[in-house]
Amino acid sequence: MGILLIIFTVMIVISLLAIVLLFINGGKYGENTVVFNSIAMWAIFISWMDITSLPVNYTTQPFIYQLKMGISVLFGAMSILAVFIFFMKREKLIYARVIMAGAIAGGLLGLLL
Repeated sequence: MGILLIIFTVMIVISLLAIVLLFINGGKYGENTVVFNSIAMWAIFISWMDITSLPVNYTTQPFIYQLKMGISVLFGAMSILAVFIFFMKREKLIYARVIMAGAIAGGLLGLLL
């Protein structure tokens, strides 16, 4: 129980720092390609952790687990969509940053619940 609490606490701190980096100083760091791609990889990693943390036995409540997996995939797809918006629409970077922050927050909530 103790090590899992430490891991979740570290993940929450990293996620909060990533979200703050997206919006701090007028979004200066959120416009940096390396920072944005690192945050996108972090959001995809959170979604991957959420998907792989589901139990293998789907016989008791299959719809609930499939819905949770679908929501996890949705948050991973949101981060990929944010990367596409970041690279295709350079004048609308605020949309990419907001979608990425939502993907991180939603993925982390899905992982913790």
